[in-house]
Amino acid sequence: MAYVLSSEKKITSSSLAYFFKKRDELNNYGKALLAISYANLGEKEKADLICQNLKNEVMIDQENKTASWKNEEQWYWYWYGDRIETNTFVLKAFLQTRPNDEVVPMAVKWLLQNRKS
Repeated sequence: MAYVLSSEKKITSSSLAYFFKKRDELNNYGKALLAISYANLGEKEKADLICQNLKNEVMIDQENKTASWKNEEQWYWYWYGDRIETNTFVLKAFLQTRPNDEVVPMAVKWLLQNRKS
């Protein structure tokens, strides 16, 4: 909800403080949404810090030169547990805060290699 509200500037960064303090308890998808929310509100330092937290979770495949993130939750009926969704939003977070980070092209490559239909 905070992500959607931040895109329309209908929430303040102070409203996100609770989530920022608890960010280590969020899954990678939640961290990405929080980073994008802060970026939408102009809080680039906090968004960048969350992306750095996400970078600590990245799985890099050196052979394929790809980067991806997993979610701990893997219930098939929850779309937010989907790995494609998670990686898409992590990439969005990096594009808003760290577009020149070395994981960006590797994340794009992972998404292209894992597309379906």
